[in-house]
Amino acid sequence: MNYSEVISLRKVLIEEFRNSKLATSKKRSLNDVIKGITGVNTFITIYHFQTKEILFCYHVLENIGYTKDEFTIEAINNAENNPIHIIHPHDIEHKLRYDLVMYQLMAEGVKISSLADNYKISLRIIDKQDKVKRVSKQSYIFEVDENGTPLTQLDIWRLIPNDNPYVSIQLNSEHNKNIIDLFYKKNRELLGIKITERQMEILKLRNQRLDNKSVASHLFISVKTVENHIRNLTLTVKAYCDLHQIDEQIYNMNDLLHFIIKYGIFSFVIE
Repeated sequence: MNYSEVISLRKVLIEEFRNSKLATSKKRSLNDVIKGITGVNTFITIYHFQTKEILFCYHVLENIGYTKDEFTIEAINNAENNPIHIIHPHDIEHKLRYDLVMYQLMAEGVKISSLADNYKISLRIIDKQDKVKRVSKQSYIFEVDENGTPLTQLDIWRLIPNDNPYVSIQLNSEHNKNIIDLFYKKNRELLGIKITERQMEILKLRNQRLDNKSVASHLFISVKTVENHIRNLTLTVKAYCDLHQIDEQIYNMNDLLHFIIKYGIFSFVIE
């Protein structure tokens, strides 16, 4: 989906919203426009922050089997008192935490209102037939009030190959170039996990299949220093798992890297 297509979609939906409910006489033309833009394996929702309701659904039933009444914010967030849980149970904790981090960033002025400013999260869901599917959800601020406070959020969901066991995020902002670093920093703060810049450097290099000796040479430090950093971080992660009664076995470097990715401690992208 390119920029002009998103703008066209927003214009159509905003016009329909301002005319209150979707008029029966206009439903077909609206659906035709959206279908032409999004293609197959895609559905659209609009969420209202104040009422905490999904105001608009398009092609949810066709793609994952849920009706508009079933595809609620309670179902998406796996609320305890809701009979339907849509997000895969192994992904819901991370999804909720990442959403909270994103909303905190938005409150501090980060924008997600265009293709240049967007928040995309991919995770596993359970469709109405209890089949595991993976979706990416790209979010845009849809409406704001006179003070610039977000009122509604437009989400474009796409079914994608289910070949990733982790909840992953992608953030872009032309106004906040360091948004990905801000995101991971806030995520670590919520988790209560402290990690140093040096430890991140070491694990990024280990993730590139370098051994401790090669890492030490690359960073101009001793092998002993590399080993100490890895040992200290491993103890930190084990202490976190013990404190929160998390069943994550941290025995080797692969286990440690798995934890870093799963809990979104930092990005493995090397600048």
